[in-house]
Amino acid sequence: IIDVPNNTLITSTLNQNNYTSGDKINVSAQAYDGTNYSAFNWSSTITVLDLTNPLVFNLVPIINTNYNTSQSIEISANVTEGIGISSVNVNITYSNGTSQIINLINTIGNKYNTSFIISNLTGRYNLTFFANDTSNNINNTETTYFNVLDNQNPIVFDLKPIANSTYNLSQSIEISANITDNVAVSSVLANLTYPNGTTQQLTLSLA
Repeated sequence: IIDVPNNTLITSTLNQNNYTSGDKINVSAQAYDGTNYSAFNWSSTITVLDLTNPLVFNLVPIINTNYNTSQSIEISANVTEGIGISSVNVNITYSNGTSQIINLINTIGNKYNTSFIISNLTGRYNLTFFANDTSNNINNTETTYFNVLDNQNPIVFDLKPIANSTYNLSQSIEISANITDNVAVSSVLANLTYPNGTTQQLTLSLA
């Protein structure tokens, strides 16, 4: 019972953490003058609706971070919501325009994350986070990006001729090497230095 002067507006705020979307709350009111209750009895039913999008923050990777190809990195975000989180995903758009959606797992507190192994495709990777709550409110406005660089030198092995090999004048020989790279091999050159000090650059082709 609340004792108030005449013509007073009475308001009350409900704690949203005590309810879920779709809950119905019955509210009733009746005037009492200290001696008798009024004949008028007001009642109503309130339906709880969740219209607030989840909050998404503390994005990882930090925008414009540089990584190497084949590197394993963390992708994560903190997500909060008053009633409940249904799912958190990230859409990764590669530098060639293709994309991939990955589900983020709630690991601790409000943090959702996953491990991601970077492909051999260099360039900029764009990330868009999608947080969906149990009332189907979606926040898809938070974005970041990172850059993938190729900082690994090609590997060269199985050289021919073998060091200190002996050949005859006018003999035809093979000059070759096996070469691998984590992204792609652009060109292979061999610099040939003659006994008289002159040099010749040879272009090796893929056999």
